[in-house]
Amino acid sequence: MKNMLITGGVGGIGHAISVYFSQRGWKVYSCDIAPQAPVDKNIIPVATDIRSAESVATARNFVQENTDHLNVIINLAGIYIMDSLVEVPEEDFVRMFDINVNGAYRVNKEFLPLVKNGGRIIIITTNLQILLIFLDSYLK
Repeated sequence: MKNMLITGGVGGIGHAISVYFSQRGWKVYSCDIAPQAPVDKNIIPVATDIRSAESVATARNFVQENTDHLNVIINLAGIYIMDSLVEVPEEDFVRMFDINVNGAYRVNKEFLPLVKNGGRIIIITTNLQILLIFLDSYLK
């Protein structure tokens, strides 16, 4: 059986990716800060706060107890603060960076040993923030 780990697997695109692969016989470990009951038996919810190295290590231990390999890691968890750079409070910017950048680093560092030959690591972001630069004045 092929195995996948996805962060941000509960909402929107993450949920759609999880369902797509689970319906094709993949075991999907869906890491999310607020995991939900799986929609089918191939989706395994894993409570994970990617801001915490300890939480990511705990998630890795859980996954490692259930499989000896991952074929794919998809880093999808992320946030975007809709504010201009000069107006966003520093603590909000640091939080966004910690989730979007450091979170992917923590996940990849912990789970990379489970990715075997031919495995893949995918980082998915959105270009929405590029559009928001031009829409910022209209959103306020």
